[in-house]
Amino acid sequence: MTVQISVVDPISKAIDRTRKILFQPFAMKKWFVLGFCAFLAQLSEGGGTPQFNFSGGGRGGVRPMLQSTTSWVQANASVAIVGGLVGLAVLIGLLALLCWLGSRGQFMFIDGLVHNRAAVKLPWRIYEDHGNNLMVYRLLINVAGIMIIIMSAVVSASIAWTDLQTGQMGNSTTLALLVGFALLIPCWIVWSVVSMIVNNFVVPAMYLHNQKFVEAWSTAWHHVIVGHGKTITLYFLMKFALGMGIGVIAAVATCLTCCLTGIPYIGTVILLPLFVFERCYSLYFLEQYGYQWWFFVREGWPPRCEQCGYDLRYNTSGRCPECGTPIPPEVMQRMVPPAEPAK
Repeated sequence: MTVQISVVDPISKAIDRTRKILFQPFAMKKWFVLGFCAFLAQLSEGGGTPQFNFSGGGRGGVRPMLQSTTSWVQANASVAIVGGLVGLAVLIGLLALLCWLGSRGQFMFIDGLVHNRAAVKLPWRIYEDHGNNLMVYRLLINVAGIMIIIMSAVVSASIAWTDLQTGQMGNSTTLALLVGFALLIPCWIVWSVVSMIVNNFVVPAMYLHNQKFVEAWSTAWHHVIVGHGKTITLYFLMKFALGMGIGVIAAVATCLTCCLTGIPYIGTVILLPLFVFERCYSLYFLEQYGYQWWFFVREGWPPRCEQCGYDLRYNTSGRCPECGTPIPPEVMQRMVPPAEPAK
């Protein structure tokens, strides 16, 4: 039996879930706690785009700057290499920190939406191993992207080296730009697709099925992507369209709040409905794949702790991870639902 997967139906469900979590009832403390989880989750996905000024006004301009920079690099090659390596190490260290916090935040944010609660300490502890495992692979993906950019820049600079020395834009510069784009664009497409698969499918699979990254990638690939290529393409197009709409709303909110949304964490709290909607949309999309992809509560599923009500799905420890209460055998038999996800 073929399961019909819609990219439109999850929109209304995500809106309803957002309304339920944030406005029924409205609780400021819940906004700040969930906003903190959302803020952490965004750290591993990158922020704004730096702005550069290529105007070259005044007496300086681009040409003298290129000439002086090239001359300095030639005269201080060893210092430039050491400085570049140190800068790269600092960049990777900072990236590792952001990936670590962001990876842990991803699970904390999903946990808050699934359980409709604002919690930091418990999900931070429970998803420690998953967060660390995700961090390693996210860091590898991001470092690979950085190395591709650096190698493309080195290749392009070597091609345009003569023009850089003279400070003029000639045929070598044109060729260098063409080669640089030819190297970057395909790699950027692959990097973007991998990142989208990780954020939208692998992370939820790790959370829901209690899997490590490699196993969750296999689950997402075989159960969600394979055989649904057109649907996944439409899903990402819908995500892009929704992202454009969210961007417009965020821009309007920035103007109305006198740029308060530009302040880290505070902006996330103000725009929290947008973050909640976006993540709920991806979870409701996955729920269409069958019983084993249900994130939100249905009658009889998931099994819950008799003492504290904690979600016990896929628990194999025999004890509730929140309060430590032993799980009865009849509940242990319902840890994994019988239905298989759509193939």
